[in-house]
Amino acid sequence: MRHSHTRARGSALRQGYTLIELIIVVTVIALITASVVPIYRGAFGSVHTEHAVRDIVALLKYAQERAVTDTTAYRFCIRPETREYWIMRQDTEGKERLFVEIEDKKAERETLPKYLTFDRPDAFEDRSLDAYYIQCEPSGACSAATIELTRDDGTRFRIKTKGKLGHIEVDER
Repeated sequence: MRHSHTRARGSALRQGYTLIELIIVVTVIALITASVVPIYRGAFGSVHTEHAVRDIVALLKYAQERAVTDTTAYRFCIRPETREYWIMRQDTEGKERLFVEIEDKKAERETLPKYLTFDRPDAFEDRSLDAYYIQCEPSGACSAATIELTRDDGTRFRIKTKGKLGHIEVDER
């Protein structure tokens, strides 16, 4: 009986893992994790960029819609130096053709994320605002313009307005 007792003890000791086996498993898991993280980082960067571009297009479309709804001109403004963009409406109460910022949650000034910059847009310039703008008319038309954004990795996005009927194109280069 004593003999069988030692066998049971020996087999119980062999059921665990050795320290070297655990170190190898942890090392393999660490290597797999280290190789996957950069892939996700790149994917998240492009998702954030696409989200920022969609926000710009959405605000531009909002300015177009408000111009038609309010029967007054609106402007989508861009200040490349500060990476800001916002909309303004024509002040119909004054005799001069002034544009004022509107008080609307959807129309507040926005700033591009740090990894994105505006290139100099092909659009009208308002020197008093130190900004470029796209004019949105009550007819639904908007001025033809091109806005280019560059991501810190060199990827470029182009937002182009076609003028009549306010058509907007977006492409990645």
